[in-house]
Amino acid sequence: MRIKSMGWGLCLMLAATGAQAAWQIEPGTSHAQAEVTHDSRTDTVTLDRLGGTITDEGQLTVPLQYNQLDIVRNANIPTWLKDKTNQRMATLETTIDPDWLNDLNIGETAHHRIALETKDQRYTTRDHVPITITRNDRTHYQVTTSESVEIKTQPLMEEPNAQLIMSLLGYRSLGDTIPLSLNATLSQQ
Repeated sequence: MRIKSMGWGLCLMLAATGAQAAWQIEPGTSHAQAEVTHDSRTDTVTLDRLGGTITDEGQLTVPLQYNQLDIVRNANIPTWLKDKTNQRMATLETTIDPDWLNDLNIGETAHHRIALETKDQRYTTRDHVPITITRNDRTHYQVTTSESVEIKTQPLMEEPNAQLIMSLLGYRSLGDTIPLSLNATLSQQ
């Protein structure tokens, strides 16, 4: 009976360690920039403090919140709406091959194309994104988009509170797409 209990305990420990992140996106050095076109002009908007994980199996998850947008943090948003900016705006998900990271030598760069899903309560969009991965040292990698990703505006604006927040920020009429570029630092755990 004791051996059986130890066996179950070992299985649970292995399952728990398998679910941990193999790589972590460092919020202090990871961000995205978007070119938002509205009312015949274009603004550069930064999405700071990107965080997320990549599991041993290569599952990447990056949650996004409104308050990560510099225009939201710097705006004079009414107190009653502040809580809404802490809500999740969307989640980016994809699967990458862990060997892309493990097989890189220090200073080496590789180019890949990933199928990126953007999910929220009402929609899921899929885009193919070209990325560049550079291994900086034994445990740190730099990941950037090789070219801008085109985010469709319509599904984004259908999210709860999106139109209200954007109109309070002065964005009345947005272009059809928002080009987005990513610069993230990964650290191996």
